[in-house]
Amino acid sequence: MTAAHTAIANPADPRHWQEVDAAYQQLLRDVQRSEPHPWLLVQTLATTVSRRVLYGALSLEPGWRLLDVGTGFGPVAVEAAGAFGCLAVGVDVDVDVLARTARVRDALRGSTWLADPPGGRPTSGNTEMAAPGASASDVAGDVVLTAGDARQLPFADEAFDAVTARFVLQHLPSPTTTAAELVRVVRPGGVVCVVEADDGLSLTYPEPPAVVRRLQDAYVAAQHARGGDRFMGRKVASLLDDVGVEVTSVLVMPQAGYGVVPPSSLGRCLLHDRLAAVADEIVMLGLLSYDEVRDGLEAIATSDFGAQTAVDGHLAVIGRRR
Repeated sequence: MTAAHTAIANPADPRHWQEVDAAYQQLLRDVQRSEPHPWLLVQTLATTVSRRVLYGALSLEPGWRLLDVGTGFGPVAVEAAGAFGCLAVGVDVDVDVLARTARVRDALRGSTWLADPPGGRPTSGNTEMAAPGASASDVAGDVVLTAGDARQLPFADEAFDAVTARFVLQHLPSPTTTAAELVRVVRPGGVVCVVEADDGLSLTYPEPPAVVRRLQDAYVAAQHARGGDRFMGRKVASLLDDVGVEVTSVLVMPQAGYGVVPPSSLGRCLLHDRLAAVADEIVMLGLLSYDEVRDGLEAIATSDFGAQTAVDGHLAVIGRRR
C-alpha cells in the first residue's frame, strides 16, 4: 500500500481521517485494559479537530522532512505522513509511549494511510529507532519513531524542513533551551510551529463544584512546582523570535460550546484522567489531602454539572527560521 502524497482537500472533514481515528480508538481500547487513566491518549483523541485545522496553515509539501518533538502518541507525525506525504519523525523521551505509538503506525501501514515499502520493514514489537544525526524516515509517507530529549535533540543541524511541538514547552523549566533546539534542527526558511496552552484563554460558566475547582488549582500548582508554566501560550512568539524564528502567524485555536457535558463524555474523561495521573503528587506536595483528591475525582466522574459555557483556548505560533 502507499499513502496519499498530496494535501487533502479539507483537513477539518472527519471523513478523511477514518482510518487514523479507528487505529487510535483501537489503541485506547487496548490500553484501557491495563491502564485506568491513559490521559495523554485521551487528549490525542480529544484534540483532533483543532490539530487538523492547523495543518492548512503549515503549507506542508510532499517529501518534506518533518520532525514532531514531544510526539507522545504521534498524531502529528502519523497525520502529516499519510495526508501530506511527509517523511515524518516523532521523537519523545517516553519509550513506553513510543512503543504503543508504533502499534498505530504499524496498523496504518497495513491500510491505505501510510507507505509500506517493498518487502516491508523488520519489526521488533517496539519502535524503529532513527540513528543519531538521522534526518527522517527514508520513505515518503512513512513514520519513524525515536527516543530523545527535547532539550538535546539527537539530529543534525538543519536536518528538517519543518518542526512541530505541541504542549511541550509548558512542562519545561528552561523552555528557551528547547526552543533553540527546534530552530537548530530545521533548515533556514523551514517551518517552525509551536502550540501551547494558556489558562488565560479558558473559562467555564457556571464553574464546576468547589471540590473540582480546588483539584484543578492543585494540578496547576503541581505543574508550577515542577517548573512548568500554564500561561506559556502567550510567551511562545517572543521566545521563538529570540532564538531565530521570523514569526508569521499567531493563531488562537478555541474550542467552545454550551450544554450539559455528561461524565461519560470525552472532555470529562480527559479532565478526570489528567488529574488522576498526578493525584499522588498533589498529596505528596501537601496541596490537598487524599480525601479531597478522591472527592474531586469522584465528582468529575459521576456528578451532573448542569449546562455550562466552556471555552478552552490554545495558541499556535508559526514562523520560519531566519
